[in-house]
Amino acid sequence: MSNRPEESDLQIYAEGAWLQGAMITAVFYGVVVVLSVMCWRTLWPRIQHSHDAGFRRHLFFFCYVTCLFAIGTVYVVFNAQMTQLGFINNRLYPNGMCK
Repeated sequence: MSNRPEESDLQIYAEGAWLQGAMITAVFYGVVVVLSVMCWRTLWPRIQHSHDAGFRRHLFFFCYVTCLFAIGTVYVVFNAQMTQLGFINNRLYPNGMCK
């Protein structure tokens, strides 16, 4: 007697790979957070103290990093939501992801 669901080995492997992929995404999102903060900390003082030709370039890169961070955040949120829908909310949905 085991607690293993009545699924094929291939299905169990596919679900495990999907869940591991979601976890790896979260780890890499942590890297994105750290790199974004490092960029913001470097660019913000340069934006505040320079009003020469480099000002517009620094402002552009600051906005660029902010946009990439926002897009990455939206992706991670939707990835977490889809993982929850697949593994928890719709676990037994006929012909669904986990069936």
